[in-house]
Parts: sequence; C-alpha cells; structure tokens
Amino acid sequence: MKIIVDTREQRPLEFPARIKTVRRRLKYGDYSLVGHSTKGVVVERKSLNDFFGSFTRGREDMARKLKAMGERFARAYLLVEAPIADVLNGSRYSRIDGGYLMARVVELCADADVVPLFAEDRDTAAATLVHLFSSYLAAIRGEQPFGATARKDSAFEARQKRVYARRDTV
Repeated sequence: MKIIVDTREQRPLEFPARIKTVRRRLKYGDYSLVGHSTKGVVVERKSLNDFFGSFTRGREDMARKLKAMGERFARAYLLVEAPIADVLNGSRYSRIDGGYLMARVVELCADADVVPLFAEDRDTAAATLVHLFSSYLAAIRGEQPFGATARKDSAFEARQKRVYARRDTV
C-alpha cells in the first residue's frame, strides 16, 4: 500500500514505517492511494477547527467538494480528527452550535454519498485511514475486508461500476 498525501496538506498524518507515502497534488481530498486516486478511494481530512470553518464560512465550497468526491469515487470519506463529543461541544473559534453543525454535515454527506468518520486524535485518524485503504484494496481484490459479508462486497462492486461508468462519460 502506498498512500498519496496531498501537497497542500499542512500537517500530514504520520503512518507506521511499513506504510509508504508520496506527496502529490490531488484534485480531490487530502489522501488517496497510488493507482486509485482518480476514481477509487479518497479521504478529506479535517482538524476540529478546520471542520468548523469549512462547514460554516466555506460551506458552499465544501458541499461542492463533497459532491464531486461522492460522484467520482467508489469510496469517499470525510475524516475528522476529533471525537463526535468535541464537535457537539463546539469550537472556541466558532459561535455556531455543534449539534446544528453536526446535523448539517450529516445531511451534506448523505446527499454527496460521502461517509463521515470521527477519530479520537491524529494517531487514531492515521490508523483509521490505513484501515479504510486496506479494506478498499481487499474489496477490489475480491477478498473479505475485515469480516465483510458477500452482500457488502456486492454492494461495493455495484457502486464501483456506477462510479466508473459515470466517470467514463464525464
């Protein structure tokens, strides 16, 4: 597995030594996999404060980014470096209510076909990213990713076919 880290990522996650990384400009998201960065899998990472800023001041731009990710990739994720409880408690840099923001983000992600994930801290975010990418690679090889059922694999394959077909017509 070789992870692409977007060149605009200011504080990249740190991965175990066995995980190779390469810095490259990504059109979508902050992390992807070599060979799968145009329609396979993508992760948009946000710190807590960036999360609040992106979904308040930059809400329309973020909504467009999420929609594009969901349309173009077989798997698209929003990974927030904070537990849900911290989001619900709000940010010292924003006056917006955390519960309201969470509801809006869940709605935007559902509309965009992007999965929102919350990690306890940066280390957990890095481990989550490795897990997501490992699961994706297992699924495209036809393996059972971390105990997934055949039904989940079939759903993944159907989604991947839709994304690839849609991407080829764009």
